[in-house]
Amino acid sequence: MTDLHASWCHELAETLAAGERIGKTSERFNKACEHITHLLQDASAFLEAGSHATSAFLSISALE
Repeated sequence: MTDLHASWCHELAETLAAGERIGKTSERFNKACEHITHLLQDASAFLEAGSHATSAFLSISALE
């Protein structure tokens, strides 16, 4: 295994281990999906109102 490959595997393992998964239960997953839906609806409303920066921020937040 090359150093680059080992480094990549290490970074991937750390990323996967960081934080708690949102999908541990279907209830938690559904709540997360509802939250994302609300963020996107709000982003749409801000876009229609001409607030492009706020719309972009909420859209990016929903994707993350």
